[in-house]
Amino acid sequence: MKRAALFLLLIAAVALAGCSGFGRLVERPKVDLVAVDVVNLTLTTAELSFEFQVRNPNRMALVLEEIRYHLQLAGKPWADERYGERIEIPGLGRGRVRLPVTVRFKDLARLLGKLFSDRPAPYEIAADFRFDLPVVGGITVPLRERGELPSLRPRFLR
Repeated sequence: MKRAALFLLLIAAVALAGCSGFGRLVERPKVDLVAVDVVNLTLTTAELSFEFQVRNPNRMALVLEEIRYHLQLAGKPWADERYGERIEIPGLGRGRVRLPVTVRFKDLARLLGKLFSDRPAPYEIAADFRFDLPVVGGITVPLRERGELPSLRPRFLR
């Protein structure tokens, strides 16, 4: 009986010590914005695509649960949303994540003037990538990027 109690106490101590130090054993994934494009433009919507590369420095696979993002275009807030497609990033590997963002007609008039101007339209995206890790639970990786959407004005008119 004493051996069983001692064994359980030892397992509990190792588990608690392991939990307190486990965060150091798991490295945060690295997220980089690699491309921003206007992929479709109609009379009612503009579809933008933000493409990210995720590098997983851990031996275990990570699952991207969701992306919460806030987008500004030309200095104005455009979107404050969630994207919830689950994507697995292999252990010690890389994965591409595409975030589609649709701008509706009511907001499109403001954006069209910027997209068809001589200069590119500035954007700013703030995103939180939430990953699910086995045993550890969730880990959030924030990303803040600024850049410019390419001008859609034909080159001969610039």
